[in-house]
Amino acid sequence: MSVDEMIIPFKGRSGLKQYVPKIPCKWGYKLWAQAGISGYVYCFEIYYGGVNVDDSKNAGVGGEVVKRLCHDISGRNHKIYADNYFSNIQLLLDLRDKQIWYVGTIRFDRLQGLYKLLKSKKEMKSLGRGATNVMTSSKGLTVVQWHDNALVHTISTYAGIYPQDTDKRFSKKQIKHIQIGRPFAIKTYNDHMGGVDLMDFLLLYRNYRKHRRWHLRIFTISSMWLL
Repeated sequence: MSVDEMIIPFKGRSGLKQYVPKIPCKWGYKLWAQAGISGYVYCFEIYYGGVNVDDSKNAGVGGEVVKRLCHDISGRNHKIYADNYFSNIQLLLDLRDKQIWYVGTIRFDRLQGLYKLLKSKKEMKSLGRGATNVMTSSKGLTVVQWHDNALVHTISTYAGIYPQDTDKRFSKKQIKHIQIGRPFAIKTYNDHMGGVDLMDFLLLYRNYRKHRRWHLRIFTISSMWLL
């Protein structure tokens, strides 16, 4: 399962309408969705604004979203993938207690004391493209550093560097495609993260008919997931 955001296009009057400037459909209802690699959405909730969350006691705003969307798979040995908006250490520990395994990218400033054991951005860059570094904490969390065009950090409760494979990238210096090493955590994240984006792509026949009742737009789109 992957967790990510979706936008249902809507420009009418509604207190739930959001503006997201970096995507094609900038106005609409913002959803947090959980989907499989086939693009089928299993669970979603509507974003209705900021919520005050005590990060010292919870998994943060993004982490709490993941936990709510995973309420029906607790204890069922599933894997969850999410990007760095959601990932933090407390979330991984909470999900592991529920037998839910996790792989996600993570922001460097959310690694708490773990960052002291990792290599700096300058050190990784000096090792060249495809360089990897790994660290596993006493709590069983594995952080993988991988240098591609930029330095990427993943955190997981089950995936590390191995089994390592290769991936094709274009080298501006050599002006050709080259093969670089790729850790397992990056591969499995890339393979399974796109479920929500795939659903956005599959919704070719959106209902753009105007409604006086704002909730019909959400109902029409969500009913497509059940077909």
